[in-house]
Amino acid sequence: MHRQVFLLASAQALFQTASVMVMTVGGLSGSHIASRPELATMPIAAMFLGTAAATFPASMWMTRVGRRAGFVLGALLGVAGGAAGAAGIWTDSLLLLSIGTFLIGTYQAFAQFYRFAAGEVADDAFRSRAISLVLAGGVVAACPTSAPMRQTWLS
Repeated sequence: MHRQVFLLASAQALFQTASVMVMTVGGLSGSHIASRPELATMPIAAMFLGTAAATFPASMWMTRVGRRAGFVLGALLGVAGGAAGAAGIWTDSLLLLSIGTFLIGTYQAFAQFYRFAAGEVADDAFRSRAISLVLAGGVVAACPTSAPMRQTWLS
């Protein structure tokens, strides 16, 4: 049970890191690639659209096939989104970058259920702590990225 909660907390940290990366890289790359300034945030909008479009279907699908299969599918969508986004940046294609961030949004739709999975795997005595630990994965995600940035700013 503790191992599963640790895995879910680690997955939460990766999920939050991906969110921050899309918000940062998506906006910067979008402004560089876009032909018009108003299209610069299209990759970020695509991520939110992907999350909104996939959250309910992800929930229904995981009800039928189980959380594990849902989380694996979500992770695969995240990897595909990362690859598509990187290819979009490499080829200066705003459309491909936006497709990639849309797929990352669908990954995030699946990842929204990590905390519920923590509640399901924990016994009654550990349930609230398990959910808190998984949600704390988001705090862990912020720690590694902030230290190098501070070092860069101070240089």
